[in-house]
Amino acid sequence: MSTLFITATGTDVGKTFVSAGIVHALKQRTENIAYYKPVESGGIPQNGKFVSGDGQWVSDRTNLESIYNTYCFQKPMSPHIAAQLDKQVIEPHRIMEKYKSLIKKYDHVVVEGAGGLSVPLIDYKYMVYDLISDLNCELLIVADAGLGSINHTTLTVALADQLDLKVKGIVLNQYDDSMIHRENVKAIEAITGKTVIAKIPTMKSEEFHAYFKSDFPIEKLFDI
Repeated sequence: MSTLFITATGTDVGKTFVSAGIVHALKQRTENIAYYKPVESGGIPQNGKFVSGDGQWVSDRTNLESIYNTYCFQKPMSPHIAAQLDKQVIEPHRIMEKYKSLIKKYDHVVVEGAGGLSVPLIDYKYMVYDLISDLNCELLIVADAGLGSINHTTLTVALADQLDLKVKGIVLNQYDDSMIHRENVKAIEAITGKTVIAKIPTMKSEEFHAYFKSDFPIEKLFDI
């Protein structure tokens, strides 16, 4: 059994896109995979409730049926506020119980976080980084390859290191091999001491499967 927690330097930098790609890459080796989104804000209305749009996105692109989600809230905002508006309380033990059941059943579990490491889940007392620590997962950080990436990525890694979270690697998304993007890779690796394991180019939807099947270095993340 192996697991990976996918976080990002912020919102909308491609965390779900990379999660789906990793699932697709894993599916070329084994079918015994699960995707788990413990907490999502801004769900899709379906049959009188809200379901995970990220989970649906992953399922649509990978044909994976083993998609799991514990909390899904209506409003697309920080989970601690979205939960309050839905009159719910995020209970970490429920997430832990679900996670433990998944790692017993599946060979590989891909866990996608909500936003970045410092996103609050319960008031300002329990953050995404607390959840990662409780799950004891290795961490993949997804960042945009462009302007601002050095600052955002090094700060995320510095916090992870301070909290003794194990960073497996960094992925830069929307990479175009320009001078700025090449320099960002060099700077991030030099400052953090971590490896940029993949530089994912901007791609059309029809290129998604071919890239993650053949070009993404999945072996750097999982023992397969």
